Amino acid sequence: METRLAAARHSKLPEPAHDVRRTISVAARRISHFSPLRVQLPDWVIQGTPRPPYDADLARELLSNTGEFPRSRSGMLAVLHEYRYALHDVLTSDPGHTDQADMRAAACRQ
Repeated sequence: METRLAAARHSKLPEPAHDVRRTISVAARRISHFSPLRVQLPDWVIQGTPRPPYDADLARELLSNTGEFPRSRSGMLAVLHEYRYALHDVLTSDPGHTDQADMRAAACRQ
């Protein structure tokens, strides 16, 4: 538990320089052994604006803000759902991306 608290204080990824939350984040209300990790929604969800597309910087911010997973099932699903969007946006922004890969993925789902 001690290492978990120490790791929460010293993230390997740099912290964002701005105060606006652009991605979902997981954090404890206070540093304690018994404080549960809570999911905090980004500002665009609260304001009801469309989800911005993820680029490498925003995906890095998502990873740094979700260093640990929440205990609740709904919180875990929210974080994994956001990971899915980030992975999709980063992979499709690649110049080598083709529609053929999308067709293969759709065929696998069926």
